[in-house]
Amino acid sequence: MLGLALLALVGCQSATPELDGQPTAEAPQTVAERLRPRDAHGSGNLAQAESFAKASLWAQVLDSLGRLDPQRFTAAERQRRHELTFAANLRLDDLDAADAALQQLAPGTRSAEILELVSEFCERRGRPACAAAALAELRPQVDDRQALNNRLWRLTGEASLAQAAALAKGDRLAATWSLRAAMNEAFSVFEKAERLDAWLRQWPGHPLAVPLPDSLAKLRQPHPPPPRVGLFLPLSGALAPAGKALRDGFFSAYLQNSATVKPQVRLYDTAAEAMSALYRRSREEGVAFIIGPLDRPALESLHRIGPAVPVLGLNYLAGAAQRRLNENAESRPGPPKAPTGFRTFGLAIEDEAATIGRRLLADDHERILVIRNSEEWAERGATTLADSWPKHLEHQTFRSIPEITDAVGEALQAAASQARHEALERLLGTRLEFLPRARTDIDGVVAFVDHLEARAIAPAIKFHFAEELPVYSGSQSVRQALKLADMEKFRIVEMPFRLFDSPFRQILDQGFDLGSGNPAALFALGIDAYRLFDHWRLLPSLESLRGATGLLAVGDGERIQRRLSWGVVVDGRLGPEPTP
Repeated sequence: MLGLALLALVGCQSATPELDGQPTAEAPQTVAERLRPRDAHGSGNLAQAESFAKASLWAQVLDSLGRLDPQRFTAAERQRRHELTFAANLRLDDLDAADAALQQLAPGTRSAEILELVSEFCERRGRPACAAAALAELRPQVDDRQALNNRLWRLTGEASLAQAAALAKGDRLAATWSLRAAMNEAFSVFEKAERLDAWLRQWPGHPLAVPLPDSLAKLRQPHPPPPRVGLFLPLSGALAPAGKALRDGFFSAYLQNSATVKPQVRLYDTAAEAMSALYRRSREEGVAFIIGPLDRPALESLHRIGPAVPVLGLNYLAGAAQRRLNENAESRPGPPKAPTGFRTFGLAIEDEAATIGRRLLADDHERILVIRNSEEWAERGATTLADSWPKHLEHQTFRSIPEITDAVGEALQAAASQARHEALERLLGTRLEFLPRARTDIDGVVAFVDHLEARAIAPAIKFHFAEELPVYSGSQSVRQALKLADMEKFRIVEMPFRLFDSPFRQILDQGFDLGSGNPAALFALGIDAYRLFDHWRLLPSLESLRGATGLLAVGDGERIQRRLSWGVVVDGRLGPEPTP
């Protein structure tokens, strides 16, 4: 397989390094001995670092390299030192140090093993273009080409729409990026298949085409005619506004699809009739695919029926129902067989929290403070982040906006700093010049708050002398917000539909009063409900599907998971974060 062993960097697993044929531990050394090079060029210590790398003893690798005198190295030895430093820091999860070592590597001299590591590093840093470029330099065996192309295609899917479009115009992988840009612009499976065929005619011998990534190859397979769809939504009663926003989003996507053959769609009002009667009538009317319901009781009622057709529920099951769905998914051998299945999809805070967690790791943070309100959704977001966060994390909860300043101060321990100062003054019997300081061991703040609370967080952080801390927040912090000036430089996780402009969004803005609140989010959910239906039979083979609500993928328990985009508040306005 493609460089799964690190060869010279890792090699075979072994015991501790050997001297004179016998395993030995390092003898205690004085400071002078530890700093003294062992020979003129340091090749002895470099060899020792190599042996530690083969045993995956990465801390010892760095210790050995730290004793060398790089001024006495040959060019090849310097290159090898940088390679080992890069590999060791990457394996020790010190991404900043790995980045510094990577910058020292001479261009054009990277081995296959280092290229693999560079790709991994760039992906962990959230730099898909860099990761793809490193993979593209590899020259694998014929048997490994499929795996390489699958990985390369997956990485291009991580790039934003703007980044893919820009790289298609001038990057050395311009042909690959032009295909990704074409897939991003295509709305339906039909359009994607057309654009893929056009690209293959232009680039018949391109490395990405021989062989095609699995998900692209499936686009070229014959597709059956679309089934009749039943749209189960609340079109009357208290949830009617939400149901109608979803309906409008769904049919906007339907009209956007340029396929010559489209599904017939029938609407069913879940607020007007019992689910058992709706399901029975839909089957009598030839419905072979159900989208909805939106409210959880109706969805759970449909799940208990055990429908004989595929279902894309627009909410999430809970308790025993979700456990049964998990068990069914786990007991099914191999990937789900389209078109059957019962999948769920919605706008869960858990997806935002997971996206935040990945970003914190990419930014190489170690110690995180979570500040949240007492709402149930904020608690779920904080719990999701805590469950997946492998490093230090602290929580601070407040119950009302007036409590925010004190809650932030308590978390940042500024009050404790003041108390220590006052105790010292009492001890010495004199006044001391003093400026309170927030704790310095926190790398960043995550805020699960609404838009009014978000406006109070930033002044509270500044008041407690911690304004340099980066703040990451969910979409609730900007929903319905009329003013963002108090949130300058906040990093906001948000659905692409609300963050990026596009010709499709411009058309929709002309026809609908979407605004910036929940109707826009539900409208986007309706768009993606159509997308998921259209791609249903391809979902098991797709790494992700670019949607209005995020990058979509089938997760545990047949739940559609979303990876959202990142925005940043600059000059009081939320816009897409610049691509690294």
